[in-house]
Amino acid sequence: GEGEEEGGRDDPRVAREAPMRKAFCNYFSAGADAAVELAFCAARWEAPEKFAGQTKNIVMHGVHGAKHVLAEKRIELGSMLRGLEIDGAKVEVPKGLQSVVCLNTASYAAGTAPWGKPGAKTGLNPSRVDDGKIEVFGLKSLIHFVTLRVGFNGVRLGQGERVRLTLDTTEDGVAMQADGEPWMQKGGTFEIARAASIKVIPGIFVKGQFSEPGEKLVKSGALKKVEKSGMLKKVARKDGAGGSALQ
Repeated sequence: GEGEEEGGRDDPRVAREAPMRKAFCNYFSAGADAAVELAFCAARWEAPEKFAGQTKNIVMHGVHGAKHVLAEKRIELGSMLRGLEIDGAKVEVPKGLQSVVCLNTASYAAGTAPWGKPGAKTGLNPSRVDDGKIEVFGLKSLIHFVTLRVGFNGVRLGQGERVRLTLDTTEDGVAMQADGEPWMQKGGTFEIARAASIKVIPGIFVKGQFSEPGEKLVKSGALKKVEKSGMLKKVARKDGAGGSALQ
């Protein structure tokens, strides 16, 4: 996806370390989730030696998330939103949302699937990486963010090829991020649309079993059944030994 920003200025402290990006691959968000990422990154820039491993980073994300929940001002993103449009249609944003996320892939926040599986009555489609569409959803709080890890969905707002997000210009501003690179934004209008396509290798395993792309490889003859059996055994051994399965 590609975002074009009109108006607003970056926090100088953040701009020196992570200039605002004009494009993203996975997601773009505004609100509480970006505020936690901004606090985490600011602490890491000041003392990088304290963030030397994945486990430490996960713990520190939790620490800054807890601080936000317990001590910091609640973000009422709805009061800052002047408008949200998807494919030219205005979208009503429910009150109480603390984050709005524009998702370009099915995965967010270390493997969660916040879009879920929309029912037929919603008029929405499952998230795909190859449909040229952006899924827009909201988060009610950081607690809601945590529940994504156990299968809960975000608040689905809409799905389309172009998204226009307008925020009021405020002195405090609102935290934003693109693929985990955060900054503080005073306000402005953001237009998001497909910028380009890149070829990727689809994952053929999901939790130790062949995914839909993997089964298609077998049916097409590109992957022989005997090779499939051997690969599954190899993945099972890796999982049993505490390793990670091929994805």
